[in-house]
Amino acid sequence: MSSGNATSSLSLGTRAALWFTCCLLLAAGFCFLLGKAGSLDVALRIVLLFVLPMWLLYLPVILKLKDAENHRLWIILASGALLGPAVLALWFGISIAQGESPRAVWQGDPLAPGTPILLLGSAILTSATVAFYGASLKLLRLRAAAALNKTA
Repeated sequence: MSSGNATSSLSLGTRAALWFTCCLLLAAGFCFLLGKAGSLDVALRIVLLFVLPMWLLYLPVILKLKDAENHRLWIILASGALLGPAVLALWFGISIAQGESPRAVWQGDPLAPGTPILLLGSAILTSATVAFYGASLKLLRLRAAAALNKTA
């Protein structure tokens, strides 16, 4: 039996739950980093604004790519690294479209770090989250393949 059959044991629900767990780690990372820079209320507001939409936006990629083998791992990593800043840019664009001044949007909330710090932080944390997801997916695939070899 090929090791490709071991990936079928990772159901859609398992991959979605693994991705949600990784996003919770992202939320904890944001709270940890931004909680030191300001109040925890600001950190939680930023987490709620970005983590849940990011989870929903990236969920189709997670469900489509069943494993992290070969080029799929690089697709997962590259698209994940771009997702955090893309969500922030979308949010900033919506703020500007609603009448906010571009200067005010760029400078950001006076209680939170500025926009450049948020963009950099989101790129780092989403990259780390997606890398953790890819490593976890590979580990689960290897464990499934080992269990399959033991029973064969």
